[in-house]
Amino acid sequence: MGRLARSPFGLAVLLLLGALLFLAQPGARPTFASPTDKDKDGLPNTTETFIGTDPNCADSEDTRAPGNDGLCNGNGGDGLTDFQEIVTYGTNPLDPDTDDDAMPDGFEVTYSSCGLDPLVDDAAADPDGDSLSNLFEFTASMDPCNADTEGDGLPDGFEVLYSGCGLNPLVDDAASDPDGDTLSNLTEFTAGTNPCNPDTDTDALPDGFELANPCLNPLVDDAAADPDGDSLSNLFEFTASMDPCNADTEGDGLPDGFEVANLCLNPLVDDAAADPDGDSLSNLTEFTAGTNPCDPDTDTDTLPDDFELANLCLNPLTADAASDPDGDSLSNLTEFTAGTNPCNPDTDSDTLPDDFEVNNPCLNPLSKDAGANPDGDGLTNLNEFAAGTNPCNADTDADGCNDDKELGSNERQGGRRDPLNPWDFFDFNGDRYIDAPNDILQVLLRYSGNPVLPYDARADRGPVVQGAQYAWQRTGPDGRIDAPNDILSVKLQYRHDCRT
Repeated sequence: MGRLARSPFGLAVLLLLGALLFLAQPGARPTFASPTDKDKDGLPNTTETFIGTDPNCADSEDTRAPGNDGLCNGNGGDGLTDFQEIVTYGTNPLDPDTDDDAMPDGFEVTYSSCGLDPLVDDAAADPDGDSLSNLFEFTASMDPCNADTEGDGLPDGFEVLYSGCGLNPLVDDAASDPDGDTLSNLTEFTAGTNPCNPDTDTDALPDGFELANPCLNPLVDDAAADPDGDSLSNLFEFTASMDPCNADTEGDGLPDGFEVANLCLNPLVDDAAADPDGDSLSNLTEFTAGTNPCDPDTDTDTLPDDFELANLCLNPLTADAASDPDGDSLSNLTEFTAGTNPCNPDTDSDTLPDDFEVNNPCLNPLSKDAGANPDGDGLTNLNEFAAGTNPCNADTDADGCNDDKELGSNERQGGRRDPLNPWDFFDFNGDRYIDAPNDILQVLLRYSGNPVLPYDARADRGPVVQGAQYAWQRTGPDGRIDAPNDILSVKLQYRHDCRT
């Protein structure tokens, strides 16, 4: 009888026989309230006795199935009454798992809407597509027809996969963050990351950081990548709290890489207008020029960066302190020291070159002083520059005749002479020879007295008048001028000595 009841055909036969026996009883009628149906399962007691089910328990497997406790307490059945099993579903009322697929008939009937069949072994099937078999879902008390049993947005399969860190397919834990990466379980599911591991791709960049920055990928090791092109790796930017997707994290016009490379800057602070090296150039200006914002003299040529940038003929990245781009014979360093323009040979535009003014300290290369006369010689600075004389010295050649006299036209006052040559008085007519009558000399005979000898200079010379002319003759006691008694020195000089 038991074997017969295990097949749909056998069950149909038993059902037919039971129905005939039931109808053969006097006054019998098919009602659940019939006093002849003690367990109220819809089957008359006589039928249950005939087919072997328990007339005292609506679910015979609860008391008679092998291994059950024999009590009709709902602990051993399949959840189906004998009548449901025989009449409605065609399952075996004496076997809680008619198809032997380890899932009770009642469970399969309950979830028959998605295809579970108590007469077919469908334990391995997955009608809800959550990657969990029907048998697994039954064992775990999940809904095999619903991929998200508790409706928290997380598929049962996902929660079972990551149950090791506490995800539970029977509990709404979508907002939880068991791995502490600031991402909820639901966010991690959506992103495809591991809710139990804060760094899914193990690249030292937390999933939360990578998801917060859309240029990163939490599923790919991109720690060394540089998507924003600021010469800083994603890992470096994470460590420094910068934005790996923005080359200028704080938006001050200075790339993060530039600020990191120059330790006096801060990539997290808007310091574009700051001047940490004190060279009067903002950090933004230094970035644009390529100079070092932490060093006032990038090329270490003693010329400050601001001086070189202000003068376009200079280069703050090249040591050009000794150069002379304006050709005024002053090096860039000398011009910096003097305050002159290294790109203009005449800084104050007074027609006096900077080097002339710098080399003559009574002049000012920053002030228009071409018409001034600091040495009081009657010549302007411009006149002196043209003549080559010293504007700070009235008598450039120190010959006793001022520059203006020598440059004048009055020959008796030193005119038409060279104010730079103290020897030009020996050549009065400028023919390069000292001769007579063109070159008029004065001869001064100066005797030195000899008190020992009776005939000394005082006795021989007689009265001598300056400027007087004397005939060449021997006078005195011996009638001649000789040594050692008469010692003669001759001094030659011009009579035109700039005196009026």
